[in-house]
Amino acid sequence: MKNTKKSSKLSYYLSLPYTIKIIPEAAGGYSAEVDELEGCMSQGETWEETRENLEDAKKLWLEVALEKGLEIPLPDSMREYSGRFLVRLPKYLHRRLASQAKKEGVSLNQLIVSLLSEKITTKEIIQEIQFAIRAKISTVTIEEWREERTVNKDYDLPKIPSFFAKEIKKYYDVSLAKKEKISKQFKQNLYSKVV
Repeated sequence: MKNTKKSSKLSYYLSLPYTIKIIPEAAGGYSAEVDELEGCMSQGETWEETRENLEDAKKLWLEVALEKGLEIPLPDSMREYSGRFLVRLPKYLHRRLASQAKKEGVSLNQLIVSLLSEKITTKEIIQEIQFAIRAKISTVTIEEWREERTVNKDYDLPKIPSFFAKEIKKYYDVSLAKKEKISKQFKQNLYSKVV
């Protein structure tokens, strides 16, 4: 009877949507972890192998936790949040926030929620970009890197991988990156503002 109860609990926890991170390693292969289950991690040569190894590690982690009667955390997506928490801050910061809220014609609460949303979104975007760059860099071999450096020499971008240079070229006129053209463009802009 106890084994049936444990196996049904194990099945329940295995079916939950835990947050999984799979990260490419610089030396090759991947490492992975389950965010909510501290210490539950694995690695593998391919993405698929890493995913399978992590599922095995998760199953073992949960089995041990159930055997020992440890508390098993729920996935972040299933946790309940009240939307309220107490924050202590310095008086000068409280004053600045209240002043800014008044200028914008919103409540202090609305201003703080807006600022926090903006900051956390920015952090998440930066983390996604860093992850994408790490993933791309780990797949580029040294030889490819050297070849791409020589191709991009005209643009004076030897320290930036070509994939990043291509993104820059989409948004900026990189041909102006040559010293003379920047100086000429700068002088023209400066002169037109003075005149």
